[in-house]
Amino acid sequence: LTISGLGIWYNGYSSDNNYILLIDASGSMLADDYDPNRLEVAKKTASDFIDSLNPNVEVGAISFAGTSFLVQSLTNDKANVKDSIKGIDAINIGGTATGDATILAINTFKISDSGTRGRSIILLTDGQSNVGIDLEDAIDYAVTNGVIIHTLGIGTEEGGEFNEDGITSQLNPQNLEKLAKETGGNFYLVENEEEMDKAY
Repeated sequence: LTISGLGIWYNGYSSDNNYILLIDASGSMLADDYDPNRLEVAKKTASDFIDSLNPNVEVGAISFAGTSFLVQSLTNDKANVKDSIKGIDAINIGGTATGDATILAINTFKISDSGTRGRSIILLTDGQSNVGIDLEDAIDYAVTNGVIIHTLGIGTEEGGEFNEDGITSQLNPQNLEKLAKETGGNFYLVENEEEMDKAY
């Protein structure tokens, strides 16, 4: 077949958008309704998604709890992004500042890319934004800057325990639906690893 010069073409879906992954690393993401917990599954599926992207697409990553951390600036070096995501641990800072993380992601786009590609945020969280910038302000900022936000709500209806005191965390999807709808993105409720892969 090699000698004959046979060529095989495969047509598949791929996106030319640049992406920033916002990964909730608050204490509630250690809830055990996923195996082994929400955070580890979020990291694994995010890495799988990165493997599927066009080589020229740039990806960045941010982790957040009560504050936000730029884990990896935009780059097309997918191996670096995956290593950065793998190193995300739960953040010992109270609260979940989804609005702050969203603003940081948009500002990262503005600083780091040329603006010639589409800009998409993928937010993975259990949805309980309770500190920091109001989500309405984050939505307005995203719309103004042409950034689409896709949201993945992580957690099961019954919730899961995430510390030795038996505290239970349950998903609150309303804000995630609002973030996605008003910025032109999609909202997915994912109750296990398979559903998260399908959402990507």
